[in-house]
Amino acid sequence: MATTKDPAEARTGVELSVAYRSTHIIIRLRGEIDIAAAPGLRERLLGLLQPGMELVILDLSGVSFCDASGLGVLVGSHHHATMLGVTLRLTGLHPRVARLLHIHGLDRVLTIYPALPDALT
Repeated sequence: MATTKDPAEARTGVELSVAYRSTHIIIRLRGEIDIAAAPGLRERLLGLLQPGMELVILDLSGVSFCDASGLGVLVGSHHHATMLGVTLRLTGLHPRVARLLHIHGLDRVLTIYPALPDALT
């Protein structure tokens, strides 16, 4: 079990940490995913997604705010993962972020775990 932190978080204002497990990867985000953070976060997430990965879990429990550009990052990451044959799942959504996904119908496109299953932690 290795965890790394990305030094680029200072540029985006979003903390990103990666925990490598034997069967999957957990990417934990902390901060606000807004128009200022979206471009750098998109670049960092797409750089982490690699062919051959089976499951990547994006833990948003530390995300307190997400705007339309943040939704674009989540959808774009999902599409990129799908093109690579990687399964991307979201977990730990705060109620306001979950509501935003629901309002835009993205909860029907993105697979969301209400909480990170114990077997995957």
